[in-house]
Amino acid sequence: MSFKNNFTLTPRGFLVNTAEPVDARFSVPNSESRLNIPTGTEGFTATQLYNGLLMFQKDTEELYLLLDKDNASLESSWKLIYPASGSTSDTGSLITASAAGNIIEFEKGNGDTFTVTVDTGSFDTSSLLITASAAGNVIEFEKGNGDTFTLTVDTGSFDTSSLLVTGSVNQNVLTFEKGNGDEFTLTVDTGSGGDAFPFTGSAEITGSLILTGSLITTGSVNLALETSSTAVDKVMMYDNSTGQVFITSSAAIGGSSVTFVGTASNVPGTISQTIQSIKTLDFNPNDALVQFDTSNGELTFIFGDPPSPTVGVGTSGYEVNKFNLETQSFAVTGTYNVFSNGFISASLKETIPDILTLEHTDINVGSLTRNFIDRTGSKATLGQPEYRFTMELTSSSPIDGSENKIIDSTTLTLNKLNPLIPTNTFDVSQISQFGGSSNIYGTKIEVGATGSISYTASKGADDRNYRFIKLTDASTSNPVTMAPSANGFTQISGSIDITTEPNTHTFQFKSNANYDSDNGPGATPNTPGDPLNDPLVIKNMQSSTKTYTRVRSIRAAAFLPSDTGSILSNPEDIDFWVKNGVITHTAGGITVTGQYFYGNGNPNPIGTSVEIANPLASPKYHHVLVHDSAYSPVVYAGGINFQSGFDITTVNNYKIYISKAGQGGIPNPPVVTTGQEYEFRVS
Repeated sequence: MSFKNNFTLTPRGFLVNTAEPVDARFSVPNSESRLNIPTGTEGFTATQLYNGLLMFQKDTEELYLLLDKDNASLESSWKLIYPASGSTSDTGSLITASAAGNIIEFEKGNGDTFTVTVDTGSFDTSSLLITASAAGNVIEFEKGNGDTFTLTVDTGSFDTSSLLVTGSVNQNVLTFEKGNGDEFTLTVDTGSGGDAFPFTGSAEITGSLILTGSLITTGSVNLALETSSTAVDKVMMYDNSTGQVFITSSAAIGGSSVTFVGTASNVPGTISQTIQSIKTLDFNPNDALVQFDTSNGELTFIFGDPPSPTVGVGTSGYEVNKFNLETQSFAVTGTYNVFSNGFISASLKETIPDILTLEHTDINVGSLTRNFIDRTGSKATLGQPEYRFTMELTSSSPIDGSENKIIDSTTLTLNKLNPLIPTNTFDVSQISQFGGSSNIYGTKIEVGATGSISYTASKGADDRNYRFIKLTDASTSNPVTMAPSANGFTQISGSIDITTEPNTHTFQFKSNANYDSDNGPGATPNTPGDPLNDPLVIKNMQSSTKTYTRVRSIRAAAFLPSDTGSILSNPEDIDFWVKNGVITHTAGGITVTGQYFYGNGNPNPIGTSVEIANPLASPKYHHVLVHDSAYSPVVYAGGINFQSGFDITTVNNYKIYISKAGQGGIPNPPVVTTGQEYEFRVS
């Protein structure tokens, strides 16, 4: 159909050389004309209307769009385009206002403005007070006109001679002083007699307390007893079974006047012997123990258990990261605390490597120290004790004087740190780039890729006083020839051609640094120095292992029928794949491009979509998909299971899909901007 046949020619309504629109339908005077209601010559017939017609209504200055030409007489068939709904405004309304002094200016929607002057009025401020100040009892005020006047405040006066100004206390006498200096006193009658007990709280009696009866206590009573052997009268006694305290009669305790009859914890049987002295040992007032010394007649009251003596030993300045022939300077210190025990002696001793008494004292000094300068220990195998020191304390029991010995010990052991391991850096830039990008993805190398992997080994940054000898390659699955190979080089390098190994090979790289402990004076990588350890220590420090594995990536491309046989016979030939496979097509200025390889090192095709773009050809191209045969996805095209559209073959651990029918490709010029997409799904 030609362009002109889409229009109906009419003899009227087409205006030329006038001030009116070229098409009379574009502008109408009012809504009656727009709604196709005949009013003279302004109405329109159905054949003159079409959906999408724009019509300007002059009386309201509105623009309408016709949506339903068959019902043009209905307002609902038209859409108001301008002004937009809700956009109209009353041009006579006020839209803004501003003020300058007492004049307010208003602006209407149509741009007109008018002003209003606000009458602020006026009043006389000359008589108003505006400020005031005070000096002593005189207040000065200032008016608005600058006049000032003052007021003097009468502060008055009164006689202070009879007022109390101070007071003091001396025992029960209070002394007061008046304002005129006169003093007078008051004596407070403290009274006498009456009941002073029961008493709650604490009190100190600096004189004597005379009791004529008994004193009953509910808690504990600590007594400081006279321990001399002479007779003492009026002594306070405490009965721990009843909680009562008694005051004895004259000459009741001491000398030969009192006999102890009973049992004691330290003497078997019943005792009947004169008390010559009394001693108390107070460790814990909640418990009590009675002892009697039959040899000297001493009665002992023990409250609680005495604390046990403590002893400890430690070192300072000792370095564990040493060989056993390296000298060291350090200090050993033993400490102790006898608490209530009697001190007898203390000794600081060495038991490894020698049995020696380093320090000894019969005087309570609290601690013992021995300093060592340039000392070597037992020369034991690294990890075994080099030194053992002990601190011994001998003391006597505060209860029965029995001897008590306690010992603490400490052991010093070398923990020689190893040299740091070598580090390796790798260069994979020589791996092939079939398809325009590298065929190595991190540590995954495409099966069929070519090229080499190079690496450089560097000695660790800290030898830790070992003698460095040599760096070597320690790769086991694919040994690498490294250079230089002589002793003493802190860096060596080498490379391996990856095509020398099968496609199933896993490449592993590791370097080794050789050390020993003969690093004393005269040591070089080729010549041992003086030994630093006995026996000799040899260290082979190996780097971490770097591993590269092969991967069969997901592939998609279009091939001529004559090329599909080469893919089936040798799917590892990725050079042939990228040279003969087609993944892009340009036509009409539009280019559609797919990819040769997908997955970026992940061989699992499930969830991956691929795209193939190929031109029209004769014979037609066949679409070929390839992935690792360890996976069994289902191929979809356009959301439809398209598995049956391929011939599927497994070759050398590859699963190869070749479309049964030739694919037409993208038309020229293309009508779409994408190629054929395929998606691998689980099912």
